[in-house]
Amino acid sequence: MAKIVATDLTGKVLAATSVVLSVSDEMSCKNCHASGSDPYAEPATGWVYNSDPLKDPKLNILKRHDDHFIISQTYLDQLKAAGWNYQSSLYQTAVSGTPVLCAACHSDFALSLPGLQGINPLTNDMHTLHGPQLNWPSTTQTLDQAKDDLSGCYVCHPGPKTQCKRGAMKNVLCSDCHGNTSHLGDPLRAGWLDLPACQMCHNTSTRYNSAFDNNGKWRTTTDLTFATNPDVPLPGKDLYRFSAGHGKVFCSACHGSPHAEYPTAQSNDNVYPNVEQKYVAKITECTVCHTTQMTPTPNLGPHGIHAIGQAWVNVHPDYVDQHGYSSCAYCHGSNYTGLFLSQAKVSRTFTVENGQKKTFNAGHNFNCYDCHNGPNGG
Repeated sequence: MAKIVATDLTGKVLAATSVVLSVSDEMSCKNCHASGSDPYAEPATGWVYNSDPLKDPKLNILKRHDDHFIISQTYLDQLKAAGWNYQSSLYQTAVSGTPVLCAACHSDFALSLPGLQGINPLTNDMHTLHGPQLNWPSTTQTLDQAKDDLSGCYVCHPGPKTQCKRGAMKNVLCSDCHGNTSHLGDPLRAGWLDLPACQMCHNTSTRYNSAFDNNGKWRTTTDLTFATNPDVPLPGKDLYRFSAGHGKVFCSACHGSPHAEYPTAQSNDNVYPNVEQKYVAKITECTVCHTTQMTPTPNLGPHGIHAIGQAWVNVHPDYVDQHGYSSCAYCHGSNYTGLFLSQAKVSRTFTVENGQKKTFNAGHNFNCYDCHNGPNGG
């Protein structure tokens, strides 16, 4: 948890809130590479058995790397020019006192390191190498064949305790959005940049359980209602964590961090929306940001929706009379009986015609039949 405080130049607190930082210290290779673990990962010259549990698997990995790859003189010259005191192998270099960083040779966008020309990016080589490997201690299933996250992606990152994928999409597999391990190793894929986008699953009033179409390709759509921003942060890329929408507010400010979209399975994540709007869901209430009553516009809210609340209830008949109700179908359904997009996240009470009050429970899908005899009714 982190408390974020905004102040003016005099130090006066203007706003404050508490949020969860999306970090993990659980990422590890020890399941297979710790000394004495997976026999298939044992270096040719034997396990290291270093007394430091943090160093042990890393040194075993370097020995294993030395078993398979000989660093050419071209790369050695570049490493030496970068200040490496290279010895006879990566393992010997490390134990001689020169730390070995994978991204020194393999480019890594996450660390903004370019690597060496001619060597594949870290994410490509790591995933390509490990996809066909048996998921230790299983001796029959590879990482590519994993049927659940615990025996697949969570073996390495961010770990089973962190529960990275804990948000609104927690019931789908990592591979449903990202593909299997070998897919992530595609040489045409740019690590940390070629990632699934919201519109692959959220489009045309539909929610898909996989970002992939029937041909195994990421789904494309012309419906940009819930789309990430194009060419952000780089041309041809469109990442959720960089995207912004209504009022240039980052998408994550209302929806939560990637993999932890509100509501989540972790109570700490839900502190933020609960404090700001008094219930747990994506930020829905206009008053969280707007301290004065906004004009109940029909389409100037986030994702082009109308204002939410009594003010819109009061004026929406006038809008329907002037413009018709066909535009309502996207969220309220083609038969106007309600969809998940028109669902109430908390109980609401409205004053309707003739001063009558009506209460709608959380989970109710608002529709034309709530107060009228359908879209054509009085």
